[in-house]
Amino acid sequence: MFDLAEQRSEDELRELLVHFIYDIAYMQLMVKTQDRRVVISESVVAPSSFRKVLADVLYRHFAFGSVLFAPTSLFALFPLGSETGLVVDCGYSETQIMAVYNGNPLLGTFSAVGAGSMVVHKQIEDMLKATGQVPNEETIDEATLEDIKVRACVAVAPDSGVQAPTVDYRFPSGHVVQLDHALRTAPVEVLFASSEFDFEEFDSSIPQAILETLKQCPVDTRVELAKSIVLCGGTAMIPGFKGRLVAELLKLLEQPQYETLKGAETSRTKYTVTLSAAGGVRLDSVVVASDRNRVLDELMRKLGDCQITEATMEVDGGLVKVVLESPEDRDADNLKGGVQMSQRSYQTDTVVKETTPHFSGVGKSIAIYDPPFAANYLSWLGAAIFASLDCLADRSIDRNAYLKSPQLADWSSAATIEAITAPAKQERAQPSLRTTSVPIDRPRAWGLGSLAETKTPSLV
Repeated sequence: MFDLAEQRSEDELRELLVHFIYDIAYMQLMVKTQDRRVVISESVVAPSSFRKVLADVLYRHFAFGSVLFAPTSLFALFPLGSETGLVVDCGYSETQIMAVYNGNPLLGTFSAVGAGSMVVHKQIEDMLKATGQVPNEETIDEATLEDIKVRACVAVAPDSGVQAPTVDYRFPSGHVVQLDHALRTAPVEVLFASSEFDFEEFDSSIPQAILETLKQCPVDTRVELAKSIVLCGGTAMIPGFKGRLVAELLKLLEQPQYETLKGAETSRTKYTVTLSAAGGVRLDSVVVASDRNRVLDELMRKLGDCQITEATMEVDGGLVKVVLESPEDRDADNLKGGVQMSQRSYQTDTVVKETTPHFSGVGKSIAIYDPPFAANYLSWLGAAIFASLDCLADRSIDRNAYLKSPQLADWSSAATIEAITAPAKQERAQPSLRTTSVPIDRPRAWGLGSLAETKTPSLV
């Protein structure tokens, strides 16, 4: 494959893409492109010029039926059966981070740092030359550096006391070098502690970037995102990477600049009230559903003027169980006496008050998914799952629609959304016997819809 960062003319890029897609479609898959739909998993900061040339090659040169462009971070959640997560894509040249909440990527939270395999490789080469095992004038090729990283490097905290044993590594030329604890662990540390290293492209560590991204998220989404961190990309497969990342995140949360993000330990009081119908009338879910709002309002009024963070009501064995949770402490006896309704009355059987510790921030919510799939193909697998769904046609841009108006939707721009979807809206407004796949007409910031809407199979 080729490097997108390399400057090329439009004609050169087109020629490379034609040969690349020809090899995939005709030499490897051997399919008829007119009958196929294409799903492109891309970075949200992919060059628009590249997207334009790629779409032109797919639609005009190979005549694919439809194409869907969507961000990698969204596809990474599909194999997990989740709609919410903080996706950390650890790649070769950089690490990209973006929050996805309820199936919608939050574009304002996107961040990218130059912490990737490239700086790990550079550190390995510099350390081998510094120890005299490789001559300074010799250049180690990327394939060898990648092999050293995969076979020998591990992520270990400097103060953990764990010592990685020394191993031998044989270069393709036959030259053998010894990789001790420092050579196996220090190159990976560049991803976690940027202040100790000096790379022009490296401005922040991965843990720092994650916490800064969480600070950009809406306050009421931070806890849920912090406990739903998703790692993808080959760099995240380094042994010990996940544990080292969690440890560094917890350590950074103790610093003053993240005090508001960490939160403070408080308490929550839970009131569990059991009600029964006066006169021995047996209650069912239909009856209780009709009274739910009025019963909850009356109990909250009895509890006093306080904040209620959770209020649930359910039927269990003919009895009604109400749970109220509040950060404030109130007298549970206020909930006694029952609830009087216009058609029926509820009497209070029991009231249980329980106070539990509660953490208001993300300090005790940091958690990383442990999927049964390798991190380096997690996003690809998500794209493959979405490609198998019937709703793909509704989310893709049809070839006929593209040829009429050769534009690609930039879902962060309302202007392009309106320009692309206007013809589709007009066509749907007119009676027609045929169906056409058109771009989505909802400005959902790259969103492909909720998992419930698309009926994505849960694999966990």
